[in-house]
Amino acid sequence: MNVVESHTDVKEQAYTDLISKPVTMNGQQLQTTIETEDFIWIYGWMPVLCELLRIINNCKLDVRTRGLTVFFEIVKNYGLSFKPLWWYETFNVVFCVFTQIEPPEEENFIKFTAGKNLPLSGRPLKTDCGMIDGCKLTRVENLKIELLRSTSTLLSVADRTEWLNTTCNHTLYSVVDVYSQFYDQLHGLLFDEIMACLKWCCVQEHEQLARSGTSCLETLILSNGAKFTDEIWACVIEVILNLFKKTVPSELITWRPAPSALNNEAELKNRNKLFLCLLIRCIVQFELIATVDNIIFYSNQSRHEDHLYASLVVPRGLIGVEKRYYVGSGVEPSEMLNGLKNDSQLLGSASLKGLPESVHWLLKPQLQNEPTATIGPSKVVSRAFLVNPVPVAKMAPDGSLKPAKDAMYGRLKGNQLLTIVRYLLESNNFASAFNSNNEQRNILWEAGFKVKAKPNLLKQETHSLSCALRILFLLAKEPPRMEGEEKERLRQEADDLLNETMLKTLEHFMELTVEGQRTSFDPILVLMLVRLCCMEEEERFKKHAKSVYPLLTHLVTTRQLSSFVLHLTECFMFKCGAVFRITCQ
Repeated sequence: MNVVESHTDVKEQAYTDLISKPVTMNGQQLQTTIETEDFIWIYGWMPVLCELLRIINNCKLDVRTRGLTVFFEIVKNYGLSFKPLWWYETFNVVFCVFTQIEPPEEENFIKFTAGKNLPLSGRPLKTDCGMIDGCKLTRVENLKIELLRSTSTLLSVADRTEWLNTTCNHTLYSVVDVYSQFYDQLHGLLFDEIMACLKWCCVQEHEQLARSGTSCLETLILSNGAKFTDEIWACVIEVILNLFKKTVPSELITWRPAPSALNNEAELKNRNKLFLCLLIRCIVQFELIATVDNIIFYSNQSRHEDHLYASLVVPRGLIGVEKRYYVGSGVEPSEMLNGLKNDSQLLGSASLKGLPESVHWLLKPQLQNEPTATIGPSKVVSRAFLVNPVPVAKMAPDGSLKPAKDAMYGRLKGNQLLTIVRYLLESNNFASAFNSNNEQRNILWEAGFKVKAKPNLLKQETHSLSCALRILFLLAKEPPRMEGEEKERLRQEADDLLNETMLKTLEHFMELTVEGQRTSFDPILVLMLVRLCCMEEEERFKKHAKSVYPLLTHLVTTRQLSSFVLHLTECFMFKCGAVFRITCQ
């Protein structure tokens, strides 16, 4: 611990000394071909950083944690004075943290640049050199070789797990933090290396590191996305799509136990290893969906929208409230009135004045065809549920929660968003196929894949679908960053895919027999119904209404909808009657 603290105490004095004092030998001032700033790096910062990494790689947890803190404090405090090559070497050094968990012969994203360094200050270095494998190495390269020699690969499973949970995790978050702080200096220099590091972490067979990889990817994009160029966005999208492909747990559907598994220890060991890998892939796939959702709409924006929708329909007098839905949404019944104490106040505030015209359809049924009226409770005595106008007033005209200013939706091109949607729907299709395959789920459960309950991918299925629907509703209305015929073509393509997705969702919902699965789809049905009721373009509404109307009618007549969803279905039917001229508006 004292060694680490001493680095903290002397670093500023060492920096000053290196700048102010000439290099001498036997009392004679020496001439050097290395410029002053480069000399500071080679004989100052680089040895300090390498020594700190040596401490981190070879000491106990508390010491290496402090060493990491000091390392990144130095980088954050003095990074503005670093030259591009200094940054490159700094990240080469810090990536040594990740080499400890893989044998040297295994492929890794860490590639040291010995023999490939750019000349400092536009000229070659002329310093003391060493000979390794017949290659001349600069002092900087020698320091890196010494660092690698002093770093032994972790062979113990316990040591490797501790290293991943603590040091790798700490390093990953700090690397992203530093990269974001100095983005203007680093984006053209180290973007590929940072993305490769994040990809590597996301596909590791270690839950915490994989989760951290997706979390850091989200942080990196949300922190710097406003500065991304089109080329960088293209790289980011490619990384996300590659992760979707690599983390699909496809063996969940195809796996079968080997005949000799019951008596073969090696077979059981391989099975447990495979199950752990599949479980981590399931987790990463779900985390990746959540990351995409948070990047496009901003962190927790979709959850806030679900909460808003959950408070949209209020049980009359809070009697008969369907707690199963509200509890799942994180909204308590007592919060739903949002300050309104009784039905009279609720209905008394239910005026259409001041609300966007597109959201009127959510309130018109309970206003009984009196568009500007304010009515008392006697006229709706038979209604068990009422639409709360308070959350309606918080909606955008299209029925969505008003967008967050830091969301990345508007910074992506429409075709990129549509590509993401297709991958989300692929993830949804996989999860849906697995959840519907009870035989395979039983085989996995009996084999020990999950001990407490039969395995399912319900969260992955519903989250991927809701995220895809949210994107499609926006794309079909106004694709971002596109013009002319290309924009109209993509808008039509998104609208067709939206129609197809809603139909498949309703058809799939009709096939569900397990109550828990049906309940988990309530928020998705609510999302669809609210957005359809608030759809501003009449022709688009007619197109989608014609498709979903028969299925919704069937669900209503067979009593397969919860009371909450049923009330919003009434709003949809009410709008259909007016738009198709079946009833008076």
